[in-house]
Amino acid sequence: MNIIHDKSFAIEINKKDFFDNKIQAIYEISIASNILCNLGNPLICEQVIIEINGFLDSTIRSLLEIYLSNTMNYRTMVRYNCLLPKVPVKIIGNNRYVIYNCKKANKKTHECLLLYSKGLDSRLTYHLLSRDYLVYKMSWIENDGSDRDFNCKGVKYNNYIDTFDNDPWENYGLYFFYLSIALNRALLDGIGSIAIGLNKDDLYGYDIISNIKINSQCSQSQDFIDLFYEIANSYKISLLLPLRDLTRVDICKELIVNEINIDNSVSCVFSANVECGTCFSCFDKLSGILVALAEI
Repeated sequence: MNIIHDKSFAIEINKKDFFDNKIQAIYEISIASNILCNLGNPLICEQVIIEINGFLDSTIRSLLEIYLSNTMNYRTMVRYNCLLPKVPVKIIGNNRYVIYNCKKANKKTHECLLLYSKGLDSRLTYHLLSRDYLVYKMSWIENDGSDRDFNCKGVKYNNYIDTFDNDPWENYGLYFFYLSIALNRALLDGIGSIAIGLNKDDLYGYDIISNIKINSQCSQSQDFIDLFYEIANSYKISLLLPLRDLTRVDICKELIVNEINIDNSVSCVFSANVECGTCFSCFDKLSGILVALAEI
């Protein structure tokens, strides 16, 4: 995969790790999205060209090109407080669809793969899904000892992420990456659905840094989730969002009422183990708990 603008990035990908070259393409684009989100300067060029080895049909490719162009424009506005013309994005890929893993696992509709963290949303999502599904937790942190955890900490992704400046906004790009990994894992293991713990504020709210309405510019927005739903649905994989109608306060109320332990939960932007107590994510968690306790 190559990304070409004023600089060029080349990333080697092993196709044997993927179900087919369509999933490979989604994975490649997710990496490109995060790299572009984390460039150390405003994106000023005539066009960004992303050359991938995977396959994308014309509809999905066009939607992703629009999404990436919007993302770059929004990211420049948020991080550098300047509004520049949108930079068009062009994706060039393979025209031939190829299945790498011919042995298809039988889909188990009662099983669900949950993108799991130590935060409050993940705790409640797991609690709600466990009523109807056998839930596998897919995590980028140390697991909690359950034999149904997939610890993805070893994913070969840290090879280049450290070359980009680290700030809270990078999470918007990473979420696309997490979903692409989860979809591939579900296909390889025959798991019938993927669940994510995004809440109403994530999907429809305002960016907490810039206070700008989130539309299609971030991979946690409803517009992007709709796009990824189409991708997952093409494989007959369900995409579940149990918290989509709940606010942060609603979630805290549910956790308290159902006596779900949150003592060791971590919602920090800067650490997966200890909360700093000063970032917007820590503040959001604390304020949600305090308001929930006052209203119960």
